[in-house]
Amino acid sequence: MNKFYRKKFLKSFVIGFSILGFAGLAKVSYAQESYRALIKRVQVNSQKTFDLLNKVSFKAHSKTYIYFGFNPLGVKMIPFLEEYYLEGVWMKPDSLRLNVTALRKVMSDTSDNDFGKLNDNLPLPNPFHFTYDPSILGTEEDRERRRRERRERENEDGNENKGNDNSEPDYRYVQPLYPFSANADSLYNYEVIGEISTSSINIVEVRVEPKEPSTPGVIGIFQIDKDNAIVVGSDYVFNKSAGFVRIDTERKRSRFSLSISFDQNHRINTEKALYYSAFWLPVTIEEEKDISILGIKAKLHRVLTFETYEINPVSDGEFVVDKTIVYNRDPVLEDSLFVPPPYPNRLSRAEEEDIFNKIENMFASRDLFKELIDSESIAREVMLQGLEKKGERYLQIAGKLGSSIQYNRVEGFHLGYGTTIPVNQLGGLVFSFNGGYGIKDERWKGSASSLYYLDSKKKLFVEGNIYSTLGYEEKRNSVSTDANTFSSLILKRDYRDYYYKKGGSFGIGYRLTDNLAAKLTGISHTEEIAGRNAKFSVFKNKNSFRINPEIIEGENRGLRGELLYRSYNVDGDISFEYSDNGTLHSDFSYTKLWGTLRWSARPTFYTNVFAKFTAGVSGGDLPPQRWFDFGGKLPLRYNGRLRGVGYKYFTGDRMAMGVVEYSINGKVLYNLGLKRTLLKGMKFTLWTGGGWSELSDSNKRYAAGVLTPSITAEDGYYEYGIGIGDILNIFRIDLIHNNLSDKIFLFSFNVLR
Repeated sequence: MNKFYRKKFLKSFVIGFSILGFAGLAKVSYAQESYRALIKRVQVNSQKTFDLLNKVSFKAHSKTYIYFGFNPLGVKMIPFLEEYYLEGVWMKPDSLRLNVTALRKVMSDTSDNDFGKLNDNLPLPNPFHFTYDPSILGTEEDRERRRRERRERENEDGNENKGNDNSEPDYRYVQPLYPFSANADSLYNYEVIGEISTSSINIVEVRVEPKEPSTPGVIGIFQIDKDNAIVVGSDYVFNKSAGFVRIDTERKRSRFSLSISFDQNHRINTEKALYYSAFWLPVTIEEEKDISILGIKAKLHRVLTFETYEINPVSDGEFVVDKTIVYNRDPVLEDSLFVPPPYPNRLSRAEEEDIFNKIENMFASRDLFKELIDSESIAREVMLQGLEKKGERYLQIAGKLGSSIQYNRVEGFHLGYGTTIPVNQLGGLVFSFNGGYGIKDERWKGSASSLYYLDSKKKLFVEGNIYSTLGYEEKRNSVSTDANTFSSLILKRDYRDYYYKKGGSFGIGYRLTDNLAAKLTGISHTEEIAGRNAKFSVFKNKNSFRINPEIIEGENRGLRGELLYRSYNVDGDISFEYSDNGTLHSDFSYTKLWGTLRWSARPTFYTNVFAKFTAGVSGGDLPPQRWFDFGGKLPLRYNGRLRGVGYKYFTGDRMAMGVVEYSINGKVLYNLGLKRTLLKGMKFTLWTGGGWSELSDSNKRYAAGVLTPSITAEDGYYEYGIGIGDILNIFRIDLIHNNLSDKIFLFSFNVLR
């Protein structure tokens, strides 16, 4: 009977998988053919507009924040603010010159570093850009040609001071080809994803991406006025080929070299309005990019508002053709525009909280959708399609190799290959195929996954997976595959409990709001014991990996449901699983319900409160691979876990645990009179926590019959302590008291945790 139902399920799954594929291909073929002519019209009109523009002068207001909340170690610093009013002019082919008339600059209170005039090196996005000279990306021959042309121009002008013959314009800021300039369709793919029609206007949303990853370009969504064939808005990111910039700035006073670098996470959102009945020009531009300053990860967020325009002005003044920001500040204007901040040399409380809330909430909502997707490869692809996850950059090498090389205590090295066909090429459908071989367990593994969006806003999706692979119960957002590979290979710390699984799953998910999503999944697969095979590590080679717990083997057929909420200061999730050996013909029969709540807040300028609570219950015969556990230290993580017990120290089929932390910046003590510079970089944490777990009588037989951890905390566990570390969380010393040790305090030293 079991084999019959299993074959029936897999047959239905394959048929459904094929239907989704054909439906997606038919949809994109129709849309592309219908709107190809519109794309051509837009390109023609865009080129006409560009041909008419020779010079545009404008006045604008800009707010730029540089904040340090998204670096490798999770630092929560107060942002740097720069606000200014400016006048500017744009000239062909691609020159932007700005004159700042009034400036307000406020540094972070948690840093005494002055990063200099960062805006000298962070130019505004050029809102009038349409084309670029491809030779700026080119060979030494291209550069030599530009030097020769420059010398010829200088000779024609009779310029006696010709400068260095090797000098050339600064092409570090490479602007990609505009997707709607003439003949840009030879380099770009276009996909219509939606249409908004009213009585007065028809707007078409088009997703754009370069055909070749090596072509500098943009990936994003453009809004097109269908009747007039004109772009009226956009939201895009630069691709990897266009996005990397490195700058070295020298501070003359101290001869100190400041290194700033950018990566590809460069997003621009533009809103346009019609001026002078002929030109669609930007009204607001919102820009984000990741930067690295002295090795510390930071993010730039800028909002630029244009106030007045003059098209092709007649002016006696001559602007130098470059991208220089000139400071010609008017002190009277500054005094009239800007009120001094309420605290000396830092942002006001309201300003910083508004920034943190907005940015944190944005990233939390993006993480939400990614966590809902089972296939790790597709989850990464979704992330690249505009749901960027704040990266773990200290694992950059492992991250790049993660799809090909993994390491764990079951397989040793896992060598594999995977490919993902992204959503923009298949009209809402994503395919992923992965295969690999475990060196130590000598097993081939593989999977095929698909995700199909059922609506243009990408809120409703169906997901299918077939697999024969190494499974585990731990969530990826707790310990990612890259992080687990890194810790296993270096320190023999493998944090997952593995078993082999073979079968498939099918689920449907829906994003109710930006912060709330749900998914229901049906599963049918076999579960088989996986042994401990690997022995090597870089620094702990003589030690042994912890044992991989035994499991109860069998065919698992059931349902799994998830409800996730993510926001800037509250994370919550509720999950359930159900399997039945009667109705579903499963070898297991159990129910399992659990949930987690995380909350954080900043009561004062220098303090932070964090709390985490987890609880779970179950019924029936819950197999050991699905028991609850709590406790423990994790490297490279500050996630509010207990510190006085090891990872997964307590297990059971029922449990509850909680942790509350209170952190205070050492600068409080400095301001109170302890004038020690070291205190400015210190952080003190007070915490308390505890937990309870037990095994029901029906499941104690598993603890006696299989080799699996079964330490419970039926009498309860509690701990409290104080942690002393630096504000970057690079190191931390903990003094811990709990009810398991006879010692008054336990001592723990942690690095990057």
